[in-house]
Amino acid sequence: MFVGREAELYMLRTLESRDGVKTCMIVGRRRIGKSELIGQFCSDRRSISFEFAIGALDSQLRYMADVLTESTGVPREPYSSMYSCLRDIASVCREARTIVVFDEFQYLVADDKNNAISSELQRFVDTLLDGTETMVIICGSQTSMMRELTSDPRRPLFGRFPETIELKPLSLQECALLHPTMTELDQLRLYITVGGIPAFHNPERGSTYEDFIWESFMRDQALLQEEALLLIGSGSPVDERDRKIIRVISEGAVTNKMISEKTGTDKDTCSARLKAMVELGILGRLNPMYGAPKQPRYYIKEDAVAFYYGVYESNRARIDPRRKEETMKKLRDGISSFLGRRFERVCEDYLRKHWYCLETGRWWGPSDEIGEDGKPVIVDIDITARISQGDSEFDVFCECKMRRRPAGFTELNTLVERVGFTKQNVNARYVLFSVGGFTEDLEDYAGTRADVDLVDLEDIVRDTPPG
Repeated sequence: MFVGREAELYMLRTLESRDGVKTCMIVGRRRIGKSELIGQFCSDRRSISFEFAIGALDSQLRYMADVLTESTGVPREPYSSMYSCLRDIASVCREARTIVVFDEFQYLVADDKNNAISSELQRFVDTLLDGTETMVIICGSQTSMMRELTSDPRRPLFGRFPETIELKPLSLQECALLHPTMTELDQLRLYITVGGIPAFHNPERGSTYEDFIWESFMRDQALLQEEALLLIGSGSPVDERDRKIIRVISEGAVTNKMISEKTGTDKDTCSARLKAMVELGILGRLNPMYGAPKQPRYYIKEDAVAFYYGVYESNRARIDPRRKEETMKKLRDGISSFLGRRFERVCEDYLRKHWYCLETGRWWGPSDEIGEDGKPVIVDIDITARISQGDSEFDVFCECKMRRRPAGFTELNTLVERVGFTKQNVNARYVLFSVGGFTEDLEDYAGTRADVDLVDLEDIVRDTPPG
């Protein structure tokens, strides 16, 4: 079942309708749905699609000859050069309007040290296809390399692929469509667990949350055990240093100093690895707001990776693949705690969808309660944001509760108190997110207040605006 990607399909169709030669680059992380998007776009169009794998140039040329044989019905011998192959493709394109796809393009140019293959593709676009109505798409999961190939003025493909589509994860609402028999709560729990990567949402793995994660993570040889690790290296072998860093972050180490000490990695190396994983989208950095300490705090951004380390790996000794019911019962509390911690990210997405956010982040700092060590107890606010609405701006502070019990005045009063601990001059608005809904008296109170918003499970899953 194909869901979402309406904007991307519209862009591809609009581009393809133009006269002359058109080019487009599609990038995005592993399993994000790049090939599915291309397949959907090409389904009712004449196309030639190459999906490359790791291999030397001669094996790539043999493969391309096989694809052209299959596409045209005319036998081809293995090509002697990339030029002869591309010239043959161009001759096919002269027959009729055609889309040519080079999928997993990074494997074709992996050993292109002298830019020979890139130069031939430049000639293909600039000269060989001249006078045709051809659309050329290059696609790959190594985003930084793909962008360098096309944006570096010293490279042959500079300026040849100005139209770029970078695929992002699907939304909660789009993923929910893939699981129509699940309850809204299970749809939310699953989204928190594996995120918006469409390949991870195969509905055949289960119609309940627990069935799904058993099939995906817990049973022997479950698919996402390996896939979660491949996300760390974007499909390349995983760096053991990165695994150690992610593991200690899942255990609660959140600063460079704490991570460095727990992994035994020197601070400079640790900082470099953290930066690299932030750029890959595996890790994220919390944005301190309203006077929170500026020292960076890290978290695991990639949902499936967070579940792998936070639940699967940390409970391996308790997982018996022969005893599903017993195992899931033992893991239930740990899974619930994991989901509660990750719920904030879904709530932040909701906030960004429905308000114009100038900035979102977190606050943490001292309260007026003194701990056993004689120091103030550190408390936090789940989500903070600066919002622009019309000609005014205001400050939003959120509390997020993923539990079955309704939230009430206790949660609202705690949030108001913590906003006071920030000691900032703010135009405050309070938002409570609660999967278990709200007490009747709090709902009545919020109905009389312009500065209090309540968002429940149905609002989140169905994307209902607040208020």
